Amino acid sequence: MKPVLLRTFIAIPLPEAVQDKVDALLSDLRKADAAVRWVPARNLHLTLKFLGDVAEARLEELYVGIRMATEGIEPFRITLTGLGAFPNARRPRVLWIGMDVPEAMQRLYENIEKDLSRLHFPKEKRRFSPHLTIGRVKGLRGMERLMSVVERTEFGPETVSVERIVAMKSDLRPTGAVYAPLKKFALGVL
Repeated sequence: MKPVLLRTFIAIPLPEAVQDKVDALLSDLRKADAAVRWVPARNLHLTLKFLGDVAEARLEELYVGIRMATEGIEPFRITLTGLGAFPNARRPRVLWIGMDVPEAMQRLYENIEKDLSRLHFPKEKRRFSPHLTIGRVKGLRGMERLMSVVERTEFGPETVSVERIVAMKSDLRPTGAVYAPLKKFALGVL
């Protein structure tokens, strides 16, 4: 029998009030009528680690690794501020909101990488560059107009208290990804 695979990632959820503020920003950016797939407000999150397809049979093992990674990490705050694009504003592929990276968040990320790699989950090859993805560019239509709006638009600062992280699953559908929590992990718990 074929194993059941879940497209999985570890994320910091955003409070509804911040989702609403980002949604208001997105409604302004949508007016540029650019070829962008905007992230729905309910899907906004900060990815700490994308795991890809994980066998359902390995979920408990994943949860043990996440619990180990959160040990000794107290709740912390992040500040969302500014807009940008990867790889750059001339050739945008991903539109994002930036953030500061407090020391506790960097430690949490490093713990996740270390503890999950011990359990044979793949390590991230790219440098940790936390951001809030708000849109993915699908074509050139309206891009110059949109990037002009992005360069003139301010966002933040918005402070977010991070008290937990969440193992999430992602179901890819023709209308876009649908995310659902698998398990929540409180910070500051021994």
